[in-house]
Amino acid sequence: MRLDLRVVSADWRLILMSVLALMVGKGVCIHAMARLMRSDHRQALDRGALIAQGGEFAFVLFAAASASGIIDVQVAASLTAIVVLSMALTPLFMLLQWRLTPAAAISLDGVEEASDQAGSVLIIGFGRVGQVVGQSLLARDVDVTIIDNDIEMIQGAEEFGFKIYCGDGTRLDVLHTSGAHSARAIAVCVDNHEAFNRIVELATREFPHAKRLVRSSGRQHSLQLVAAGVDC
Repeated sequence: MRLDLRVVSADWRLILMSVLALMVGKGVCIHAMARLMRSDHRQALDRGALIAQGGEFAFVLFAAASASGIIDVQVAASLTAIVVLSMALTPLFMLLQWRLTPAAAISLDGVEEASDQAGSVLIIGFGRVGQVVGQSLLARDVDVTIIDNDIEMIQGAEEFGFKIYCGDGTRLDVLHTSGAHSARAIAVCVDNHEAFNRIVELATREFPHAKRLVRSSGRQHSLQLVAAGVDC
């Protein structure tokens, strides 16, 4: 199936209204379903705008219906035009939605900055690796302090019972307030390469008493880390 511009120009008002009706109607339904699934208002709006267009399977249905004589060729061409135009307009629909509904300010409810912590292990970064390390240590009743600078991740982790403090591990003052000066081990679990190197450098220079436990990206990286004095 293809877009027939002659069909669009011949009945552009009806086709345009149909495109808008399809996108608004489907967007409202997706928004309602997302809210029922406990997505927040902004996430529901994003999903509604993103999935508001018609789907490719419609082309198969229209072709089959036209070939079977259920609908005539003109109707199939008009329906195809509606779906194609809805796909083409989706980026503009998204831009309009973002312009009219700017993102809400991130709430800091329940988020605490590290202050005078004294855990025996300091975990910096609570992504995939940090979660594995943290869960393993907490299961052994190890006194752990965890910091991260991703507010949404901190709030999400708290729903599962993890206490994560807000802090930028690349800052020496934050490392001190997080308890790096008294920790027996510092686990660097951040994903950002520059932040990773900065934290390893600070931990090695400022807190040589603590074991530096880090994640390497390969054999060569492991050798570099060992040469830098970390324990890997």
